[in-house]
Amino acid sequence: MARCARRECGAWRPDVLARQGGVGVVLERAWYCSRRCVERAAAERLEMARTELPAPAPRAIPPLKLGMLLVHQGAVTPVQLATALEAQQKSGHRLGHQLQELTFVSQPELLRALAAQSGAPWLPVLDPRRVRNVPSALGPNVVRALGLVPFEVETARHRVKVACAAPVPRLALRALSELTGWVADPFIVADDALPELLSAYENGVEVRQSSGVLGVLTPYAAATRIAQVASAGRETRLAHARCDPYLWVRVENGSEVDDLIVGATDTKEQSWQAAPTLH
Repeated sequence: MARCARRECGAWRPDVLARQGGVGVVLERAWYCSRRCVERAAAERLEMARTELPAPAPRAIPPLKLGMLLVHQGAVTPVQLATALEAQQKSGHRLGHQLQELTFVSQPELLRALAAQSGAPWLPVLDPRRVRNVPSALGPNVVRALGLVPFEVETARHRVKVACAAPVPRLALRALSELTGWVADPFIVADDALPELLSAYENGVEVRQSSGVLGVLTPYAAATRIAQVASAGRETRLAHARCDPYLWVRVENGSEVDDLIVGATDTKEQSWQAAPTLH
């Protein structure tokens, strides 16, 4: 006798009917009596995954403060740094932006310091055509949520070079590795360069033919999509990873892959950008 995997339901069907298919829905080898039960079970799982604490990152030496790095590199003087910090209290700008506004540092000098702070290389310029033509299978919704834009792929080594703004989004890098098996090498670019690279990546979506539902979904909207895929009759598997403030959910159904980006319960589906960087 097959019982619904959702304990709160408790419905059952004869084993012969469940094995023959057409009765109920199977998700990750668990049998559910109805699509509605799949939706509820998936929503509960996503809500729990979205709110659970991520695994603690390995302990590391705290990065040097940006201002001290710039002084150490000879890009600004202690007096200029003090002036910028005082102006920052009034303007509310990030320190890097404030230093540039006061013409105390150039963009290359700032990027070099941010790269040293994050322990990653930096790119003064990145041709958007490299992003547009990169053979990546990640959909634009995933790229925006991660804040990582692929621009070079080494298929044989399962490595991908990605552009990002500082500080390097370590949680997003871990999510990319967990759900794809690929290792991402981050390269820091200027904050104002990232929107152009994201736009160029989106323009290449048709060439890559990547799948995925666009926009940020609530756990319940994502669960509806999962139940829809599972109802197709093929074996469906789920995997998820945190990429704060979002949850990236990968739904595999045979050879097809759907990437869903899940936000807060009250998040509405909308056009959106990668979260702004704080220096």
